[in-house]
Amino acid sequence: MENQKKAKIFYHNIGNNLSGKEKLLLLKENTFKQLDFERIKPDAKNNWINQTDNDWQTLIPICAKDKEDTIFKMSCLGVSTNRDEWVYDFSKENLEKKVKFFIEKYNEFLDKNDTSWDTSIKWSRDLKNKFSRKLKLSYNSNLISKASYRPFILQFYYGEKNLSDVLTQNHYTMFGEKLDKENALITFRCVNADQLVVLASNIVFDLNYLKMGNGGTFSLPLYRYEDGKKVENITDWALSLFQNHYTSSAQIISKLDIFHYVYGVLHSPV
Repeated sequence: MENQKKAKIFYHNIGNNLSGKEKLLLLKENTFKQLDFERIKPDAKNNWINQTDNDWQTLIPICAKDKEDTIFKMSCLGVSTNRDEWVYDFSKENLEKKVKFFIEKYNEFLDKNDTSWDTSIKWSRDLKNKFSRKLKLSYNSNLISKASYRPFILQFYYGEKNLSDVLTQNHYTMFGEKLDKENALITFRCVNADQLVVLASNIVFDLNYLKMGNGGTFSLPLYRYEDGKKVENITDWALSLFQNHYTSSAQIISKLDIFHYVYGVLHSPV
């Protein structure tokens, strides 16, 4: 058994445009010697054909869930309201009026146990579920903040968790309970977008900030807020990696330098 030689595998690509009958006919009319065979070897992932030649596995991961060896500890999607016309506005006064009207109507339907889903306000599955749990709403002027709605377009946003279908703990981790804490973000189209688009922001942003539908917009925050304290979101692992790589640099690499580096690299045409 020890003297056995490994088999050599040869492959002839017959193409994808022939029918099964045509393929059999080609084999019938040609001997093996007449066919052009190529010797193939499996790659590291045991692929025999359609192999790709890239350095993907050697790249540094930016962020990965439940993984420590990444540059950023956490990432976050944008806010998804399902009622933008009610909780966003260029005018703070108009926003206050709209939200107060919405809450008043909602509570009125709740008191009457009216499940006709009257279209004078915008319902969604999430809000209907809260309605079924008898959840009462109340207005809070402290929940109005600025938001990045679309590229270079800011609007006032009413950051009430019950009126935004996807306003999660991650958003509060980035900007505090009132969504007004200082931060800096690298935002980019989701990974399944047809092209990479990157833009910075320093305030809470909408899911459709850079991409509408099919994944929306992700972000990499510079900081996180834990128990009211500002914590750097770039990992110690990344800091050590960069500092060891740039040992000849006169300047000691900081986590802020890494943040700027990532933002620059994601803009590179390469």
